[in-house]
Amino acid sequence: MRKESKLKHLFVSLMILGCSFGYTACSSDDDPAKEPALTDVYGEYSGKMVTNMSTYAALSESTETGIDITATVNNDTVSFAKFPVDGIIQAVVPEGAEAIIENLGDIKYVIEYEAEFNAAKDSIFMTFAPEPLELFIPIGGSIIPTIVKVEVSADTKGKYAIDDKNLIFAIKATSVTVNGTVIPFPETQFIFNMNKK
Repeated sequence: MRKESKLKHLFVSLMILGCSFGYTACSSDDDPAKEPALTDVYGEYSGKMVTNMSTYAALSESTETGIDITATVNNDTVSFAKFPVDGIIQAVVPEGAEAIIENLGDIKYVIEYEAEFNAAKDSIFMTFAPEPLELFIPIGGSIIPTIVKVEVSADTKGKYAIDDKNLIFAIKATSVTVNGTVIPFPETQFIFNMNKK
């Protein structure tokens, strides 16, 4: 009888122990993985921009390795508080470009986009609709600035990898006008590779 009682106690103890392990294992299953959302792309980014200007005779060191850049992504725009335009200015006004760049200060540029998931829902594709970039450049002490208008396009979709928090996209400067006159300008691609902060 005593053996039977000890066996019962052992069995009950094992049942209680098994239930407690089962409860602990199941309680961690109560927190399901967060469902991806298109809002996952929103945030502050930093990274590099590489400029591909195949017809330029020589590229500076900073262009080959990339230029440091930051951006903000919200519900329908990618905003740059300091868009690098040095290469464009140097192509338009080769003489005195450094002084002009310094006088211009920070150039703000905003690109609109529409977002959609890929089939696996692990990335967000972004279709960009860039507007022309306009620069108002004071040249030679003139009161009326020279207006440089850069036509911009985006042939490919951008991609935000949700797990890596990495955003890659490209835009292209296709033509430049100075005060309404088209000037020779190499088609230039701006490639952005940034990580969410």
